[in-house]
Amino acid sequence: MNKKELEAKYGKKLIKKIFSEGHLDGCTIALNKDGSKDIPESDIRRAIREINNEEIGIFDWD
Repeated sequence: MNKKELEAKYGKKLIKKIFSEGHLDGCTIALNKDGSKDIPESDIRRAIREINNEEIGIFDWD
């Protein structure tokens, strides 16, 4: 998903918090064949769980 799609689904405030507070690691963003950025939604869900202080199991990491 691109950043605008994530903002539409999860809200601008939450997505801004995820990016500004470093909840995504450096391997989170991939490039599509056309060169556009792709952010795996599973990484966003993991970051939300981290923000909410929920347990993150080994299978939550790619």
